Amino acid sequence: MAFKDIPGNPGIKKILQNALRNGRLPHALLFCGPDGVYKRRTAFTLAQALNCRNAADDACGECESCRAIRRSEETGETWHPDIQELSVETQAIKIEQVRALKEAAYLRPMTARARVFILSEAERLSDEAANSLLKVLEEPPGFSYVLLIAPSPDVLLPTIVSRCRVLTFLPITREEVEKQLRGDGQPDERARALSFVAGGNLERAAVFDWDEVQELRERTWGLVRVLAGEPGVAAAFEGLEARGGESGREAVRDELRERVEVFVSFCRDLLLLHEGGEASLLFNPDYEARLREAAEVLDRRRILEALRGAEGVLAGLPRNLNPTLLVSAFVASLWSSNDA
Repeated sequence: MAFKDIPGNPGIKKILQNALRNGRLPHALLFCGPDGVYKRRTAFTLAQALNCRNAADDACGECESCRAIRRSEETGETWHPDIQELSVETQAIKIEQVRALKEAAYLRPMTARARVFILSEAERLSDEAANSLLKVLEEPPGFSYVLLIAPSPDVLLPTIVSRCRVLTFLPITREEVEKQLRGDGQPDERARALSFVAGGNLERAAVFDWDEVQELRERTWGLVRVLAGEPGVAAAFEGLEARGGESGREAVRDELRERVEVFVSFCRDLLLLHEGGEASLLFNPDYEARLREAAEVLDRRRILEALRGAEGVLAGLPRNLNPTLLVSAFVASLWSSNDA
C-alpha cells in the first residue's frame, strides 16, 4: 500500500515522503494519536518505502520486499527478515524482547536496505524495557529504524519521547470517512450516518453493525424530543453506568461520544432546514419528516445553544474523569432551555 492509499493525515504523509526523498528520515519516530487513524498501517508503509525496489519515497506494493512486509502487517507474523513487530507478551513488552531488538538492530540487514522495528503498543513497554531501549534510540546504526506507536507521548517515559521525532495523527475527517465507506460499498445514506458515529475512527466505522447504529440513532432522537419540549425522559444515555479501571472509563467515553455525535448530526440537520437548505444535504435523510416537524417547533437560537452544548461535551469527554456527570449536566441544560 502506498502513502496515497492511506486515508487522512496528509501532512504526516508529506513529512515522511519528503524525509525519504531527501535521505533525512529520523531513525526513531513516535506515532501518536487516537485509534482508527492508521498509525500502524503508516508504520508498515514506511517500512515498505524504506526498502522498496521500485520507488524512492513510497511503496510500490508490487516488489517482493513490499509484498512480504504487507503480509507481515496483515498477519502479525514475520514474513520479512529485516522487519520486526514487537508484540505484547502477557501484560507488557518485556526487557528480553528489547534486548533481542537491540542485538538485531546492530546487525546489517539480511536482504533489505534497512532494518525496521515497529512497537505497535509502545505504551506497554515495561519501565525496565523502556530504559533498555534508550541506547538504540540515542545511538542508532545508520541502517536501523525504530517506529513507536502510542496514544499519546504522555504514556511513555520522557527519556523515550525526547529521543524520538513525534508525529501526532489527527482523527480522520467526517468527509473522508464517508467517502471511504462509500468506496467500500456502503449506500450513501448509511455512509453519511456512520461517518458521524465514527468520530474520526475509520477502522471502527468499517465494522459497525447497521442495526445497532439504527437503534442508537432512534434512542438519540429522544434528545431532540426533549429539546422540543415533549414530556418524558430521553433514553439516549441509558445503560451507560460507570465502569472500573481506565479501560472501563474509556469504553464509556467512546459510547457517550457516539451518542453525542449523532445528536450533533440532528442539530445540524435542523439548522439546515431552518436555513431552507436542500433535503439532499441532510445528514439523516431518512429522518426528514421528523426533522421538519421538530424544526417547526424549535427556533434557531435553541438549536444553536444545544449544538454548542453538545460540542462542549465532545471537547470535555477526553479529559473528564466522570463523563456521565458531564452528559447529565448537558441533558439537564436541554430541559432547562424549555423553561427559558
